[in-house]
Amino acid sequence: EWEQTFDAVPDLIAIIDGEGVIQRVNRAFAASMGLPPEACINRSCEHLLKDRDFVSDVQVVKRLIHNRERAEAEVYHEKRQAYYIISASPFQDRSGSDIWRILLFHDVTANRKAQQEIAKGRNLESIGALAGGIAHDFNNLLVGIVGNIELAQVGDGNTAAGFLEKALDATERAKELTGRLLTFSKGGTPRARPTEIAPLVQAALSPNFEAMNIGTDIQIPENLHPIFADGVQIK
Repeated sequence: EWEQTFDAVPDLIAIIDGEGVIQRVNRAFAASMGLPPEACINRSCEHLLKDRDFVSDVQVVKRLIHNRERAEAEVYHEKRQAYYIISASPFQDRSGSDIWRILLFHDVTANRKAQQEIAKGRNLESIGALAGGIAHDFNNLLVGIVGNIELAQVGDGNTAAGFLEKALDATERAKELTGRLLTFSKGGTPRARPTEIAPLVQAALSPNFEAMNIGTDIQIPENLHPIFADGVQIK
């Protein structure tokens, strides 16, 4: 009855002695090795897993085999594209003179793939939010550019220069935004440095409100400490 239960367990199980030599395996373990159960007996567990290319890092299994306390680790089976949690539980043999271990390989592939899908969904949500923010920023910049050019067209020579200067400033900020996007797409690292926060707030808010002919009264304390950041990225 014990043997039937042992072989019925879907997880891979191997019982190894103090030298890491396999003394018994269940059917699931043997099937995963592509061998009959008896062909696994008296073989080094470490060498068998390596020969069968079961794990990419045999050192992980080696540490588990020789650990005198219960331990576990996650390994990846490249050929099967499967993830396993390997747990090693030590116990004394019948004589009480040696420490044997039960190695249990639990397939967690479905769980890992589900986690990856959740992470992928969150990434898509983040990209969507980023795209929405970028569209909003570009729209504000375009409003400033087009609005000031139109005002320059209907104004006289004295006022046109001022409107065109504002349009040029909005164009430069659009260029900075494009640079930030390129940095993000290439995985670049922002260039952080001590930065005054007040000019950043003014630069980010004032042009947008001016382009929409909205008056502003931005009040910022004068005693704010500099922050360590990339000013271009923050804007």
